[in-house]
Amino acid sequence: MENYELTFIISISVPEIEHKKIQDNVISYIKGINGKVTRGIISLGRKKLAYPIEKQKNGFYLFLEFELEEKNGLLDLGIKLKNNENILRYLIIKKPFIVDKNNKEEVKEEVKEEVKEEVKEEVKEEVIKINLD
Repeated sequence: MENYELTFIISISVPEIEHKKIQDNVISYIKGINGKVTRGIISLGRKKLAYPIEKQKNGFYLFLEFELEEKNGLLDLGIKLKNNENILRYLIIKKPFIVDKNNKEEVKEEVKEEVKEEVKEEVKEEVIKINLD
């Protein structure tokens, strides 16, 4: 299973009472592509946008993590999010792993091994041989 992170922005014109309905729609989109929500929706609140989107300067940022077996479902999820009029923008990011409270030590060891391999590769590249003749 691949781990993904979804961040989306709800339009400021949508009343906060209807945010729960939009969140439920997003979760149903994920379940519709055989995905599993691993970390529920976290609201980052109302934020100012870097640039106006559809003549709006603010939006409500929300974030969640999910697992998905087939990458083909991401295209369907993207289409559904794009067609939702209440969502201004979305971003799906592939995550290398999800930190589980019970398996923290295992995850740390995996990360340490990856970092060690990267450092070894960098050291190999930096070694310069000098000919003393």
